Amino acid sequence: MIEFLMTYWFATVPTALTGVVLLGMLKKMRDEKTRKEKVLATAVARRKQQG
Repeated sequence: MIEFLMTYWFATVPTALTGVVLLGMLKKMRDEKTRKEKVLATAVARRKQQG
């Protein structure tokens, strides 16, 4: 496995780094979506209580 990585490092390292970056971006997007949904749910609950 080490020999493979040393031979093909120019393909494996950028692929791994790209994967890590994309996973980080997906996590941020998921967290933002969850945060927005919580805010919307809170707003709807307040309207129901007032009305």
